[in-house]
Amino acid sequence: MSKIKNIFSHKINRKDEELIEFERVIYDDDNEKLRKLFNVKYDKSKGWKNDSYSDFNSYYGSSFGYASSKGPQYQRVVFKVHYGLGEASHNTYLKQYMPQLNKEEVIEKPILFGTPDTLYDEYKVPGHFSFIISPENQNVNLEILSNDFIRRIENITGYKLIWKGAVHNDTNHHHAHLCINMKDENGRKVYFQKKNISKVFRELLSNSCTQLVGFRTVEEIEKARDNLYLSKRFTDIDQEILSYNTNDFELKRLPQNIQNRILFLADLQLATKKEDGFYSLKDNWDNVLKASGRYNTFLTEYIQDNGLKLYDGDAIAGIVDKVITFDKDESWKDAVIVKKEDGSRVYIPVANLFKEELHGKNISITGGKKEFSLIKDSDIHVITTKPEENKKNKKDDIER
Repeated sequence: MSKIKNIFSHKINRKDEELIEFERVIYDDDNEKLRKLFNVKYDKSKGWKNDSYSDFNSYYGSSFGYASSKGPQYQRVVFKVHYGLGEASHNTYLKQYMPQLNKEEVIEKPILFGTPDTLYDEYKVPGHFSFIISPENQNVNLEILSNDFIRRIENITGYKLIWKGAVHNDTNHHHAHLCINMKDENGRKVYFQKKNISKVFRELLSNSCTQLVGFRTVEEIEKARDNLYLSKRFTDIDQEILSYNTNDFELKRLPQNIQNRILFLADLQLATKKEDGFYSLKDNWDNVLKASGRYNTFLTEYIQDNGLKLYDGDAIAGIVDKVITFDKDESWKDAVIVKKEDGSRVYIPVANLFKEELHGKNISITGGKKEFSLIKDSDIHVITTKPEENKKNKKDDIER
C-alpha cells in the first residue's frame, strides 16, 4: 500500500499539455491472464491477436455496463460500452457530445485528450467505440486513468489505438468518456467482443483505480453493501429473495437486508402490503428489475403504468404514446412506448432515435429481433394513409 501512495505523492500539473507518465504497478499478470480470456494467439510483429469476428456484428449498436467483479477491497468502476458504424454518430459524439457543445449550461467545456487531432482525422473511419468510465471513488484522476486503461488495452491486443477522451464534471458523479476509432495506427481493424469486455476491461479499470487511490476501506465497503437495497436493478439481494421460492413474506422472519429490500420494492410498486408485516412480490418483479438494469427509463415508466410490457422482439404495430430521449451521460438507449389496438402499452428500446415527431404516429416494427434486443431507428416504419408518403418513409429508412 505504501508503494502505491509513494508513486502518486508528486504534484500533478493539470495545465500541462502532456499527461504525466507514472510507474505501472501490476496487481496481476495482465498478459497471461488476459490471453486466456481472449483466447488469442501471439504474433511477435503484431502482439496479441484475435482472429474471430463471429461476435462483432451481432452486437452492433448495443451497449452494456459493468462494475468490477474483483474482491471487495478493489476499487469499483461502472463501465459502459456502445459502438456503431455510422459516420454521423461518430462525428456527433466526438465533435459535440464529448466537448459538451450541446450543453449551454456547461460554461467550462471539457478539453479533449488522447490522439492528436491531425492523426485522428487521418485514420478516422465511420465505426467507433464509445466508453463511459465512472469510478465509485471520486478522487481518481480520470485523465490518468483513461491513459493507463488505453495503454493496458494496447499491451494485450497489439493495437496502436486512435482515441480521444474527455472528463465530464456536470453531474453528481464525474466520469470519463472515450471514443476509439475502429482503425488503429497500423491500419488494423479494431474490435472488442462483448464477452471479453465484460471479463477483461472492467478488471483493468479496477486494477488501475486501485493503484491510483489504494484499496477500498472497510467503511467504504460496508457503506456500499448497506446501500445495495436501494438499487433500481436486479442485485445479489434479489437473487437471495428468489431462493425462497415464494412471493409471500413475513418481514420479521427475514434478515434485515432482505426486509429493507422488500420495503423498497414496495415503494417501486413491485411489492404490495397484505397486512401488518406481510408483503407479496408481484409475479414479474425480478424481470422488471433486470429490464431496468438494461434500460434505465423502463422502471420509471413501469411505475406510472404497471401494465407496461417490455418489447419481446416480435412484430408490433400501434400508436406512439411517448417518445423518450435523454442525456447520453445516463444511457445510450432511447425508447418509444407504443399503444397497441388492444390498449396494452409496450416499451421499445431504440439504440439511437433520429426520427422526429413520432408522437401520435401510427408505426410498425417488422420483428424477428432477439428478446430484450435494441431496435435501430431504421426498424421503425411510419404508417400513413398516403401511398407517396409511405414510399418516402421507406426510402429514408434505406438511406439510413
